[in-house]
Amino acid sequence: MTDQEPKSLIFFLHIPKAAGSTLSQILRREYGTARVLDSYPATFRKKIHGKSGRESARWRYDYFAALPEGMKQETAVFMGHEGFGFQHALGRPSTPITILRHPVDRVLSHYYYICRNKENYLYKTVAEGQMSLAEFVTSGVSREADNGQTKFLAGLETPYLTAGQYGDEILEAAQQNMSRHLAVVGLTERFDESLILLKRSLGWQRWPFYVPANVTQKRPYRQHLDTKTTHLIRAANQLDLDLYHFAQAQFEARLQQQDGSFQKELETFQRLNKVYALWRNSISRVRRVVRRLLPKR
Repeated sequence: MTDQEPKSLIFFLHIPKAAGSTLSQILRREYGTARVLDSYPATFRKKIHGKSGRESARWRYDYFAALPEGMKQETAVFMGHEGFGFQHALGRPSTPITILRHPVDRVLSHYYYICRNKENYLYKTVAEGQMSLAEFVTSGVSREADNGQTKFLAGLETPYLTAGQYGDEILEAAQQNMSRHLAVVGLTERFDESLILLKRSLGWQRWPFYVPANVTQKRPYRQHLDTKTTHLIRAANQLDLDLYHFAQAQFEARLQQQDGSFQKELETFQRLNKVYALWRNSISRVRRVVRRLLPKR
């Protein structure tokens, strides 16, 4: 892929629980919140209530397609939990990007996020129902738990397929979209390198400083899972595992194409970002203290 054309719309295909919340903050800071449009099902919860996944996705697509032309042209970044192809709603040439995560880690994070988030639509079923991780993966209650990343990248409606409704053809579609259309496919496990690739590809002039956002706390690492549960997750996400390995190979090849200054740029960024994170965390601590000291209304 060549670098982004000046008037190309950046489409961030935000796969849930793959460091997307952190990247979305970076994109808002780089391009300005006023120039970012987002499409998250939760934002439209009331308007899509009672609709199936496909119906709600079509409703959101039509909603953005009907926006005033001026708003579409002024938008720099379009992002959301949407399948590949959703970017066409704005009728603009686009530069798609995404971040993938190791499938076992992603399912783990998704499960524990649900268990600790009472606002999640699956909280009562999973947390209050005391559903184990193994039961969660095999129950079919969440489309995210079976090849969710492949489904997001395969097409506009494939994210709404459930186990048994698709085959290996969606892996081929996802790989083709990655190879032919996505400017950068980053990896959560190599997030800093992914950011520098994005910086170079998209022509960012500033450092993409960050503090991790929306991190699921107190969850086990995949290395600590029992063998049976690990096997169940891998079996339910074999296409995602194949896609992840495909993305890893592309990622390594992309790094090999970089000039000799890439490693120095990466190391400089990592040093500066440590300082940035300390500064932001210090501000957050001060704010918490001030809020505790303020009289309650």
